[in-house]
Amino acid sequence: MRDPHLPGMIPRHLLEDTAISWKAKGVAVYIIDKAEQGATGDMITAVGKESRDAVYSALKELEASGLIQRVVKRVGGKIASGGYIWVGSWE
Repeated sequence: MRDPHLPGMIPRHLLEDTAISWKAKGVAVYIIDKAEQGATGDMITAVGKESRDAVYSALKELEASGLIQRVVKRVGGKIASGGYIWVGSWE
């Protein structure tokens, strides 16, 4: 969930982190913007020109760095939906 103290803000450390690619930073910004609902890889691919593989590569990078988390919702033991949420710091 988006930090209510920083609505619409991008965490400065995300932009200044030299270990994160610009591709992944762009995907992170989209996920932050969709904080209330989460974002799926297909949603991200649909609004950009990068290939599906490029988007999923960025998602893996962000997940490995601990900035996003994959969330899976189950209904009756079956996967109903899934997506990614921002879990990185807001400072």
